[in-house]
Amino acid sequence: YLIDTEGIAFKQFDGTYPRIVDEKNLPVNLGSIVADPLFITYARSIYQDIFAQTHYEVDYISIAETTFQANIHTKQSVVGKRDTSRTLNDQFGDIRYVQEHNKEAITQSIDVRVPGFAYIL
Repeated sequence: YLIDTEGIAFKQFDGTYPRIVDEKNLPVNLGSIVADPLFITYARSIYQDIFAQTHYEVDYISIAETTFQANIHTKQSVVGKRDTSRTLNDQFGDIRYVQEHNKEAITQSIDVRVPGFAYIL
């Protein structure tokens, strides 16, 4: 479904907009609130800024349990695990640090949910 900036589902997804996947596949009714507006702002910022900040391109964002934690699936097959309550600049900074110092070790995922740390696979 497409959702507006208030988090309200208004139309079925047609493939032309950024994709956010609910891993629990909860039912959605048109006109219902499916996400907090702050999460919508966060997701839009990810799509707009991630390439300039990290050189990754977003394929889609998935939510496993809560919108406080998001998985950013990239076209480079790396999943970024994010804490949506932390600033994007801080998380992008953690990713850039790992890219500069240990880029070859990032093969599957990079988890920057804990401030000042990056866990990589």
